Amino acid sequence: MESPGVVLLMGMTGAGKSTFVSHLKTLENQVQIGHGLESKTADLAVYEACAPKTPNQRVLLADTPGFNDTVRSDTDVLQSIITPLYELQKKNHPIHGIIYLHNITNPRLAGTALRMLKMLQQFCGKVNYNRIVFATTMWEDANFTPHGGRAANQRHKELEREFWNDMFAGNGGVVRHLRDDQDSAGDVLDHFFNEFNKLRKSDRERSLQVFDEMINGKLVEQTSAYRCVHEEQRLLRQQKEQQLAGLVEQRRRLQLESQAETCREDIAYGYSYEVSHEVRHSSGDKQPRRDSPVSKHKQYLPWWLQQIITSKAENQARPTRTRAQDKITRQRK
Repeated sequence: MESPGVVLLMGMTGAGKSTFVSHLKTLENQVQIGHGLESKTADLAVYEACAPKTPNQRVLLADTPGFNDTVRSDTDVLQSIITPLYELQKKNHPIHGIIYLHNITNPRLAGTALRMLKMLQQFCGKVNYNRIVFATTMWEDANFTPHGGRAANQRHKELEREFWNDMFAGNGGVVRHLRDDQDSAGDVLDHFFNEFNKLRKSDRERSLQVFDEMINGKLVEQTSAYRCVHEEQRLLRQQKEQQLAGLVEQRRRLQLESQAETCREDIAYGYSYEVSHEVRHSSGDKQPRRDSPVSKHKQYLPWWLQQIITSKAENQARPTRTRAQDKITRQRK
């Protein structure tokens, strides 16, 4: 009997991958992938299943871990997917293709989801785009809210037009997983096999690009899919570092502005104080002169900022200085 092939379930966390598998699996226990694999590869759960309308079509459904994990990097997650799948393929369980699940209640494909689709392009290779089926899920949640169904229909059309057709040349097709039950999940799997069986009749079954690369001697870290995810991570990290640097610079400027304002107030007060002391001294007031607060802050600032502060402080103090000097002149006359 021919060994069952593998259909890979991919999608963001919350898209319904595990629930989809639960409707179709024929055994509760996971399939043993192989010996000697590290524990991190156990995140890929593989179950025997069958399509309800074609019960003779045995298949292994592989439930993959989600990306954007709070503990592990996307490259680690990808490695935990590729390694056990490669073991399955070596055991004569060919990877038939991928069902990508997308939660229709999400406003749009962006961020991690978009990066995941870019990785999927490199994972499969352009010649295998027709072995991917894109299925929208959570329609019951969308229909529960007012006008939710209309908005979901619009999003479905946008996904089909803007992302699926542009990124995957319209291959494989977009279907709706309308209800969270066995019949609807079976319809999605049947659609996949209808497309897949057409390919089998017209062309031999090819290996996905990532496994072709490994068969040719590349390590997981050297595959196109891994390098794609690694580069996306590098760009994301660079973007976050730039944002952080911008926040640090903004905070530094605010602190300098606050210090400068304090200096301006003290310097303006200092000039007023010096003029007042001059008036008192000229009128015979012999109180000892105290140190002026003018230099309290200036000495710690760069020379160019000292000049700006001094200029503004002089402008603020000039009316007081002028009145005081006029008074001194009148007294001397």
